[in-house]
Amino acid sequence: MRYLSKLSFFDPTRAAYRAENIKTGQTIQDIRRRRIEKQWEEQFMDKLENMKETWHEIGYNSEEIGWLEEASAIHFVKNKATYREDKKEAKGLMKRAKESLASRK
Repeated sequence: MRYLSKLSFFDPTRAAYRAENIKTGQTIQDIRRRRIEKQWEEQFMDKLENMKETWHEIGYNSEEIGWLEEASAIHFVKNKATYREDKKEAKGLMKRAKESLASRK
């Protein structure tokens, strides 16, 4: 390290060491990102299973549960570019399921 710090920033040896560190850092970041995404997916699936049971107990049928499932997925995954449209779509699906349930009761 002491040897590298005395070299010029643009020296080929120091540049190669820096490139190697960047590559290693990116692989570590990719591993962490995949692990976090997997945890999020598992948490969402667990919550969704609990919500499905609750919806079934309330009296929703399979088609309505499908709509509610889609709305939940839209709420869970947030995309900055389409957030407002997604929110409106999710509300519409929830309203549709609620109206369908009300019409059967």
